[in-house]
Amino acid sequence: MVADYRCKPIDQYLTSAEREKRTRFEALFAETPVCSLTNNKYKLKNVDAEIISNITPSDVRILIETEDEYDRRGSFTRLFPSPFGSAYLKYFMRIRYSDLLLNAWTTKYFNERQQGH
Repeated sequence: MVADYRCKPIDQYLTSAEREKRTRFEALFAETPVCSLTNNKYKLKNVDAEIISNITPSDVRILIETEDEYDRRGSFTRLFPSPFGSAYLKYFMRIRYSDLLLNAWTTKYFNERQQGH
């Protein structure tokens, strides 16, 4: 069986619209303070809602893979992405688009996982 890498969000298989979205959100995040603490919950300013408002095919692949990993976690507790994962972003050497996407997704749908599916 031959691996079909088109199923993975590898840069060379991204559409120009997907590349543009990734670049835009990484740049937006770079211009924004990492996060703010509101009501005991960290939130990324200007990024959370908009990044998941228009899900691309590569976003779906990332989200499916992440949900599958979550289902296989066993008794482990996942620190990132999680509803409080924004607090850990300050420790990342580089924030990637997928980090922003997963943070927004888990912030919105963690307690409503069926709705997110």
